[in-house]
Amino acid sequence: MQLGGLTLLDVDTLSPSFEVPVQAWMPSGRVATYNGAHVDTPDGVRIRCIVDDQSAAIATWVERS
Repeated sequence: MQLGGLTLLDVDTLSPSFEVPVQAWMPSGRVATYNGAHVDTPDGVRIRCIVDDQSAAIATWVERS
C-alpha cells in the first residue's frame, strides 16, 4: 500500500501551508505522485504524471470543484 499527497510550501519559510492526499493510482498500483508530476489549477486541480516506470505515457487526473 502506498500513500500519496501534495504539499503547498510557503516560499518564504519553506514550511507546509496546505497538504492534501492524492487518491489516484497508476495501473501498477502505485500512487499517481510516485513519479514526477506537474500540477496546475485552471478549473480545479489537474495532475499530470509519468505512468509507471516502464512507460513514457503521461496520464492526467482532474478534480473539479
